[in-house]
This record gives sequence, C-alpha cells and structure tokens, in this order.
Amino acid sequence: MSDTDVVTALIVAHLIVLAGLLWHLLGPSIRRAVTATGRTVRTAAGRATTRRTHTHRHTTRGTIR
Repeated sequence: MSDTDVVTALIVAHLIVLAGLLWHLLGPSIRRAVTATGRTVRTAAGRATTRRTHTHRHTTRGTIR
C-alpha cells in the first residue's frame, strides 16, 4: 500500500505543478477568450477598434460623446 500511495502522491504533485505552469503560461489567453466570449469587447483588438470608433465619433461629431 505504501508504494502505491507514494506513486499516487507523486502523480498528483506532478499534475498540480503542470496545471500551475499551464495556467501561468496559458492563463492570459484563456482569460482573453473567456472575456471575449462573455463580453465581446475585451480583447486588445476590440479595445483598439472601440477606441478608434470613439475617436472617429469625436472627430466627426464633436458634440456627441
């Protein structure tokens, strides 16, 4: 029983470490994808386009904010 317990503990530890590394590496992209699906304007491109449209609106129609 002790050998199997040690093996399972090592496997669980490795899985936790790998999950942490993957979360740190892929966390931002996953968060961007989730926010993009949940709120369509959260990606960098979306922010850039919204800023461009806002600036265009301000330049073309100065009174509208």
